Amino acid sequence: MSQTPLNPFSLDEQGVFRPSVPPVPDWLTVGFGSRLASDWPAGAVRVRQVHSDRIVNVKEPWSVEQAPEADARVCGRPGLLLAIRTADCLPILMVDERTRAVAAVHAGWRGTAQRIAAKTIAELQRSLGSQVEDLRVWLGPGIGECCFEVGPEVTAQFAGFTRPAESAGKSWLNLTAANTRQLTDAGVQPERIHAYSGCTRCDPVLFHSWRRDGERAGRMTAAIGVRLGS
Repeated sequence: MSQTPLNPFSLDEQGVFRPSVPPVPDWLTVGFGSRLASDWPAGAVRVRQVHSDRIVNVKEPWSVEQAPEADARVCGRPGLLLAIRTADCLPILMVDERTRAVAAVHAGWRGTAQRIAAKTIAELQRSLGSQVEDLRVWLGPGIGECCFEVGPEVTAQFAGFTRPAESAGKSWLNLTAANTRQLTDAGVQPERIHAYSGCTRCDPVLFHSWRRDGERAGRMTAAIGVRLGS
């Protein structure tokens, strides 16, 4: 098992980044798959991701054909594993350590501009009785500020989270910082937010990247769920 010193995650033998600081409770399954994790996870509940701010409350598993269009899910039922797929967009996983409700969020720049992370917290509070001080949040591997060049129409939506790029009218966007600010503005304590600090586009060995590989890019899967019987 290897651990990246700058990240609170360890890469396990399955090719999955597992949170390691602080230790994950034994009733929780949580991880961020790399491109080395071809068969992980099995049996997860997925949605059709459309870069929106739509959130669904998962109460029962559904088939691939029944999967709704959404980019975040919350769940209060043990035994269901929520999964999202990314290739530069930011995967965000949340757990309420008191009620054991969980959430999975797909946050590209469009979802981030629509405040999908903050809206997911509001849905956890509304539908599952979560209190923000009980939440722990992990932000997994996504494209870094070093590689996420955006145009003026995107820059205008992210004041304070961009810096000028070399190309005229372009900026570098820090997607992790923008989502972290949403989480803290929603009331999550900074010490309960844990972010991967690398960049998917920069590392072709570990990560798929749409910006690097275009249509040839694969997808990584992040997943979270409470173990049945725990």
